[in-house]
Amino acid sequence: MSSIALHLFVEGKWHFKTPNRVLSHNKFQDVGEKTLEKSLILYTPFSKKLFMNPTSQKIIKEALSTTFIKGMAQGKFPLSNYRNFLEQDAAYFYHVADVYRLAAVKMDDHNNKEYANFYWRQSTKFYHLHENFIREKALSGEGQEGTALQAYKEFLSNVGPEQLALAMLPCSMLYPELARVEVQNPAGNVYEEDFFKENRRDDESSTEKFVNEIKDISEQRALLIFWRGLKHELNLLREVGDQPALPIQQL
Repeated sequence: MSSIALHLFVEGKWHFKTPNRVLSHNKFQDVGEKTLEKSLILYTPFSKKLFMNPTSQKIIKEALSTTFIKGMAQGKFPLSNYRNFLEQDAAYFYHVADVYRLAAVKMDDHNNKEYANFYWRQSTKFYHLHENFIREKALSGEGQEGTALQAYKEFLSNVGPEQLALAMLPCSMLYPELARVEVQNPAGNVYEEDFFKENRRDDESSTEKFVNEIKDISEQRALLIFWRGLKHELNLLREVGDQPALPIQQL
């Protein structure tokens, strides 16, 4: 069984066309491996398909190997750099809130209530997140933005409102994955509580649930948006760890 099929089997995320006709245990064991794997992939949630794509996984692997993540896992990452990351994170939250607000207005104008309602909720959530983040982390809210964050913000500002949730999906799915790395000496590692524990989760985010219901975009088109968001996330992580940004087109 492939790693994808095994991963889904362990998680127990099974989807059947006819839930009232679930295979019995004995019949289930008789299902061929190829058929089983095909069924698993066929009914994988859309967000998970994008995340498990080989190119997506390649970018995620690069993110896991950054000085930022490895340094924090070892407890050796400079606190000054981490504070810079937090300041930029706060700026990112405010920008996302504003982008969601503008997208919600456009979706209201197009009478697309499903998108508009979700975007209004997300805008409110990110405005509150920005305020709470600054207060809880004791930030100035005036940190200098790096070139990676500026490029990321430009991408989010220019993506079509119908694709905004897809553009935000990398942020939603990447950080829980980064938070799963093994932390050395977690009791004495300042980043265990402040970054890793804070970003760990197993449930689906509201963005993932929303993207799973999108019907009007092909998987290939969605992947292009998802990959670009992932690449911007990767460059942000590289920059705060004093690593040079990678050309978006070459990733």
